[in-house]
Amino acid sequence: MTPPPPAPRIIDTHAHVFSMTMPLAEGAWHRPVAEADPQQYLRTLDEHGVESGVLAGASISGTNNDYPLAACDRSRQLRTTVIVAPDSP
Repeated sequence: MTPPPPAPRIIDTHAHVFSMTMPLAEGAWHRPVAEADPQQYLRTLDEHGVESGVLAGASISGTNNDYPLAACDRSRQLRTTVIVAPDSP
């Protein structure tokens, strides 16, 4: 008898994490009114059986990608996109 196929992998491909104290870009269109920290996000992934997540760079931070990059450094479950200046090499 052939074993059943493995369960499909579930990956969240667009999420934002942020802190109310993180630096914002000049003219940011939004200011966070609550924390959306990486640990909270990871708990939510685990609660719903989601294997991993891809963070999306937040435009309100401009090209400051420190917060999502730090989150990825602390968890193998996370990856991120970043925002770079158009004239970056």
